[in-house]
Amino acid sequence: MTRWSRKAANMPNGCRRPAWRPACASLPICATASCARSAFPRRRAPRCAGSATNFERSSNQGSNMVLKTEDPAFQAGRELRRQMFGEASIERLDAADDFNEPLENYVTSAVFGETWTRPGLTLRERCLITVAISAALNRQIPLKRMVKCAITNGATKEDIRETLLQTTMYIGVAGGVESWGLAAEALKEIDAY
Repeated sequence: MTRWSRKAANMPNGCRRPAWRPACASLPICATASCARSAFPRRRAPRCAGSATNFERSSNQGSNMVLKTEDPAFQAGRELRRQMFGEASIERLDAADDFNEPLENYVTSAVFGETWTRPGLTLRERCLITVAISAALNRQIPLKRMVKCAITNGATKEDIRETLLQTTMYIGVAGGVESWGLAAEALKEIDAY
């Protein structure tokens, strides 16, 4: 009796997967229909016909892109970026090269021009929501930036504290402690602590 046949005797219905191997690792050696994983054969990823042509097309598109300065959403987003983040944000926007232009167009038009300017929530409320989301996603730079924006748009130190306390309940203590520390740093940087 071989090593495999002894192990197979311990497996249900003669499955040849060794007992020490997890089921997901049994695909290459398990050939019996009784194995739970054998119903899912290994498949290759489909090949994309003409993928080089598609890549060439997408890489050439960026060289002709320009900022959408005539778009009303872009104009509204540009003004909101100036209001929230100051002239440095506009300078970065104006300095966008062909690699960054699609991102800057999207952020300025869709994020700031169409979403942040919608009625229903004030800028203060949108900033506090974004503080909570940045804390939950552990996005340190946006968290500090949005704490400062929240203060600029009428939030108080207490508003930020309550937002982070509410968020900490859902993201866990470790994430909450880190977020509180970053918020305190941001508040101190703008003398709002």
